[in-house]
Amino acid sequence: MIPLSERVRPKEFSEIINQVHLVGEGGPLFEMVKNKRIFSFVMWGPPGTGKTTIARVITKASEYTLKQISATSSGIKDVKKIVDEAELFKKMNGKDTVLFIDEIHRFNRAQQDFLLPYVEKGTVVLIGATTQNPSFGIIPPLLSRLRLFVLKPLQKKDIITILKRALHIDKVFSGFKPEKMDEILEDIADYSQGDARKALNMLEELTNFVKDSGLPIKDVYKRVVAGKILLYHRSEDHYTMISAFHKSIRGSDVEASVYYLRRMLLSGEDPYYILRRMVRIASEDIGLADRIALDITLKAKEAYEFLGSPEGELAILEAVVYLSLAPKSNTLYKMEKDTDKLIKETGNLKIPMHIINASTALMKKLGYGKDYKYPHNFKGHVIKEDYLPQGIKHISIFNPEDIGEEKDIKLRWENIKRILKDE
Repeated sequence: MIPLSERVRPKEFSEIINQVHLVGEGGPLFEMVKNKRIFSFVMWGPPGTGKTTIARVITKASEYTLKQISATSSGIKDVKKIVDEAELFKKMNGKDTVLFIDEIHRFNRAQQDFLLPYVEKGTVVLIGATTQNPSFGIIPPLLSRLRLFVLKPLQKKDIITILKRALHIDKVFSGFKPEKMDEILEDIADYSQGDARKALNMLEELTNFVKDSGLPIKDVYKRVVAGKILLYHRSEDHYTMISAFHKSIRGSDVEASVYYLRRMLLSGEDPYYILRRMVRIASEDIGLADRIALDITLKAKEAYEFLGSPEGELAILEAVVYLSLAPKSNTLYKMEKDTDKLIKETGNLKIPMHIINASTALMKKLGYGKDYKYPHNFKGHVIKEDYLPQGIKHISIFNPEDIGEEKDIKLRWENIKRILKDE
């Protein structure tokens, strides 16, 4: 049976909820339909806000032919087939084809590059839909050729409106009384978190359960709706949540750090994605101040690999607490940036010959490795030597701080510099 979300999908702009700025009179998409001329564009918005519906309505109203694919299950071969068909169709009928790609951010760079010439030539009109920031998910050359339209998130009242509309227009609800379902609809709206498709699927699941069990809907809905965790949309909150997590650890707020960790894990986030960020935090924000932090994070990864979920998640939590409470230092991070800046400014300088191994007789004859001083032959195993290329003599890119274990490293570095200065 066709899902409820498909059966009650709006057929015209006037039925689309909360996107008046795009589809209402005077809106850019309304004007496209009015002029019956569609330009390539991409829609960015949370799941279940009407992106697919808009693509279908605008294509039909403008009398274009629609070809729809999902980037999660399609590739260049599928696009090439549609492009070839579009070229032939236009030659025979004089009509344009709209290529609608759902989750377009899931296409890799090569797949997106493949689209470019066909969008430029107008072989197809491209309509993309994405739940992720297009600046991150779509390559700049393609994004520059698309108009960007941002869809507004659906509010609780919008979801309730959509649910009530479904109750009135779909025959499957003929035995239900919408006026007695206000509390249930509010619960479903809360659960859906602004995703109309999710809300409609829940409503359908609930009514099917009622029909199968023969029980009153009030006795059934808590089994279906109540107790479900309000999950965040990974595609929408993926980056904002990890950012909040990272900054909480950096700010040494252990409670906020654990809160965001658990919120991500309960919402289905990939634990390895979180662990990868934790490894970065251990180096970027803690670094030399606590050299055990990186080791503990990697051990948490090993423990999770060994145990899996949910048991292994406790090891991740332990590492998060450690990272949050560890002394913080960004010495390594600053050193990385300063070194990159130095290299860009000085270019590809020649490495001193005396520190290059003379691996052939010819290299030895030319002077490679000549007069190299072996540090272990000298007091303290330190000897003044020119390791950097000519043109880089006086630099200061390693500046450890008086914090945590980094104090010891600072003392060691100052001692080395003193030895070299006295020679």
